[in-house]
Amino acid sequence: MVPTQVVNLFPVDSSFTLNSVDGATVHPAFGEGTIFTDPITMVDGCTITSELDYRRISKFRVRPNPNTGHFTVEFDDPLVVDTFYSVYDAMGRLLYQRPLPTGATTEEIDLSRFGKGTYTMKVTDKDKVRVERVVVQ
Repeated sequence: MVPTQVVNLFPVDSSFTLNSVDGATVHPAFGEGTIFTDPITMVDGCTITSELDYRRISKFRVRPNPNTGHFTVEFDDPLVVDTFYSVYDAMGRLLYQRPLPTGATTEEIDLSRFGKGTYTMKVTDKDKVRVERVVVQ
């Protein structure tokens, strides 16, 4: 059995719901027994569960930026772990999320259907996140 960590991301009384925008499906998860590890440390009202190690995800660049909605993401090194990218609008709404293949050094992205504006692109693996702003003119 693989250990699983359950983390409450939002308070129970949150006034919003997360929904898939690209056809994700729900799969049940089952667990046996509960093991509690060291308590989580509270620092200045923030919950710290781990520190990000930005070296694991290859640095990336968006070219060109600004652009017309069509651009290339270039990674300094080939991706070595399961990685995906997410695109958010200026209000922080998730527009879509896609996997990146292991070994990838570039990815072509088309935001033209979303119109002009500033978007946030996050590249994430199981432990780390890198963020880049993308301007569509």
